[in-house]
Amino acid sequence: MNVSSVSRRVPVQAHSEQRLKAILEAARLVFFEVGFASATLTETAGHVGVSQATIFTYFAGTRDLCVRVLGN
Repeated sequence: MNVSSVSRRVPVQAHSEQRLKAILEAARLVFFEVGFASATLTETAGHVGVSQATIFTYFAGTRDLCVRVLGN
């Protein structure tokens, strides 16, 4: 299994679960607006109001995030 395709953290607390859902919704919007090739984690983070580092807490990168978005 490719390490970069595995989510980094599974949220345990309700606040973390809500943050993860917000990240996925924002990423879906960004991918729809600009496409995968132009999407950035910085743009997604800006939509949610979190840092890029927060997204890296849950995802290994843009590809990992996209896979998760498509899986939901």
